[in-house]
Amino acid sequence: MPNKPTITALATPSGESAIALIRVSGPLCPDIACQAFCRSKATAPRQAYLGRYRSVDGQIIDEVLYTYFAEGHSYTGEDVLEIACHGNPLIARKILEDLEARGCQLAEPGEFTRTAFLNRRMDLSQAEAVMELIHAKSEKALEVAHRHLRGGIGDKIRTLVEKLTTLCAHLEAYIDFPEEDLPEEDQTGPLAELAQILNEVDRLIETHQFHDALSQGVRLAILGAPNAGKSSLLNILLDQDRAIVSDTPGTTRDFITERITFGGLNLELIDTAGLRQAASDLESQGIERSLQVANEADFTILVLDSSADLPDLPKDVLERLNPDNALVAENKTDLPSSRDCSQYLPALPHLRLSALTEDGLEPLKQHLHQKLEALVELPGEATVVVNARHRHLLASGRQLLLEGQQKLLDQIPAELAASDLREALETIAQITGSFDTEDLLDQIFQNFCIGK
Repeated sequence: MPNKPTITALATPSGESAIALIRVSGPLCPDIACQAFCRSKATAPRQAYLGRYRSVDGQIIDEVLYTYFAEGHSYTGEDVLEIACHGNPLIARKILEDLEARGCQLAEPGEFTRTAFLNRRMDLSQAEAVMELIHAKSEKALEVAHRHLRGGIGDKIRTLVEKLTTLCAHLEAYIDFPEEDLPEEDQTGPLAELAQILNEVDRLIETHQFHDALSQGVRLAILGAPNAGKSSLLNILLDQDRAIVSDTPGTTRDFITERITFGGLNLELIDTAGLRQAASDLESQGIERSLQVANEADFTILVLDSSADLPDLPKDVLERLNPDNALVAENKTDLPSSRDCSQYLPALPHLRLSALTEDGLEPLKQHLHQKLEALVELPGEATVVVNARHRHLLASGRQLLLEGQQKLLDQIPAELAASDLREALETIAQITGSFDTEDLLDQIFQNFCIGK
């Protein structure tokens, strides 16, 4: 039996469906393709076949489509067999049990992608992009995940690693080969190159601000005094009666959350309790929770009842609102007593609407979409978005680069600065999961012609 295990698992969600896909990866795949489908010759790679899957005891389990991918030309880099059976969970389970009987092991979570990484079919950032792609909840998140899967992060990290490798090679050449005929040591060039590398690292770290908005969605809080129409606005944005609407103030005692796709963005709408001097302990708790949610929100719609007196809302809430993260919705414009409220928080954009008749809803949606787009507006088509792991490694590497830079500025012996830069190099290279010390030696001999 081959040393490498052959793994198998259901590649589609469990439950009833039209089709279920079972993936097998490992050296047993060619034999399974011949034996389970009674083939007398090898299965041609990348060609779909219709066949009856037979168990080890010869019983027909299902009529399926199966495709074989040869080693080196598959997702995992190993021989892969994909079996598309009918989506009855019983059928899928029976095929999996039969595959176990043939010597396969049930795959652990993520084991196919881990195998692909170990076989150098992708780097760690691309492996992470697989999960980003699966969990993307908006068009922008999909776009960025595809960019990462194509190697966007890996390309940028490899460029950084190459520059750092060259820089380390320059410094270490004078340390390791002082007797060679090298140019006179001058730190002006290395300092300039190091400043450029630090700038690139800073730009990558800054992209982390988009990560939560893309992966988790934009959090939008709907604030206002009781009976201003917050729940009515939530309902028309959701296009369903999610929140109870009543003329009685204080109907919403706690915040309500719902998710929608809004203009290609994953948006979490939060309807909060009306802000006022609470009449009960229960309502006070709801208001306190609402204030906490409001402070954590990415964007706020402040709903005013344009037919009533202007509200006296908490000062700490109002102080955090600005034209980039908030707008004022002057509601109840259908009432005869409605009036212009633009003098209230005049720095914020004001839009008038009636949540009852939906008059003014489209302009509000358009303005809201522009504001939310700005929150996740990527600087350019080639921009990547680093996740928390990437950010931590980049920040750690940046600190080491700064320490090395200061040593060079202070004219401390070059070997100490080189040590910091080498550690930074190895730290940043962990983002893609690879660093080869031979690269450094190649740079030394290539650039300085050592040993001529």
